[in-house]
Amino acid sequence: MTANTISWKRALTAALVPSVLIALVAEVLLLVWWSDLPERVATHFRGWGHADGFTDRSSLIWLMLLGPVITLVMTTLMLLSSRDLRVGRPLVAVASGVGSLIACTGAAVVSINHGLDDPHDARLRWPWLLVVIVVGIGAGAVSVWWLPHPHDVDANEPPPPDTPRLAVRDGQRISWSGTATMPRALSAGLALLPIAIIGIVTAFWPHNWIIPVIIGVALGILLFVLTAFPIRVLIDETGLTVRGLMALGRRHIPISQVAQAQSLTVGWLNRFGGIGYRIGAAGIGIIPRPGPVIAVTRGDGSCLAVGVDGAEEAAAVLNTLAERAHAHR
Repeated sequence: MTANTISWKRALTAALVPSVLIALVAEVLLLVWWSDLPERVATHFRGWGHADGFTDRSSLIWLMLLGPVITLVMTTLMLLSSRDLRVGRPLVAVASGVGSLIACTGAAVVSINHGLDDPHDARLRWPWLLVVIVVGIGAGAVSVWWLPHPHDVDANEPPPPDTPRLAVRDGQRISWSGTATMPRALSAGLALLPIAIIGIVTAFWPHNWIIPVIIGVALGILLFVLTAFPIRVLIDETGLTVRGLMALGRRHIPISQVAQAQSLTVGWLNRFGGIGYRIGAAGIGIIPRPGPVIAVTRGDGSCLAVGVDGAEEAAAVLNTLAERAHAHR
């Protein structure tokens, strides 16, 4: 294993501990308040928080346990597809956050039904929604903290001879910059997608439309903001730098860590899992649209792929600078 290979034990521990602890707290709460719960409890609520769906209270036992089970399944699938720590940290956080959110939802349902004679009197208040979301985010943050941060690993050799290079004089300074933007029609389509899905759902359940529509509009605005602004790529003697909202800020690979750079052409479905900010078995992809991509392999074997116009020239510049930096060590 390399320095940045995530272990099964560490990943499963980081993912499961938060969700299991929250599930245990929820189960204890259910046990303590068991006699104070109605035989049938409210588990579904319409737009203004009024109960409109009910189930036996014994089913809450399995709702809490479902959280850790989902966390285990998601984490296992991630480890089977990739052991890269840079990929694993965010995916473990998502798995732990989803499982913890589900377990906390069970605890919220128990609290909402506590002390009621008639489950129709149950009300879902906004503070509970915030608590569940905060718990899920907090569990994900704990999982990320639990896992080690990736180490910087320099490339042992210059880029392979068959990778593209520029014919430049020794000592000549070179740099490259480029941008790429998701087509506006695609950005608008992505923004409308969650709104359309919510619209279809609420057409079948019109009494629950308020909260779903608010969520759909918020997700649509977020997707448009993240995808409408360009990605900017700079390559110079310091390495590769990527800036943009889709990149979630600034990404930098020092020139000493560049093992090789390649130019790829990707479609809508590709090895990185599609378009946008992608995390998958092939590495991390920041891909605003189908087309040319520069894929940079680090010294630890991990990959960062960035969609940018002129990716072939960008790869040649980066390989040339990486070879020069290796020769000067």
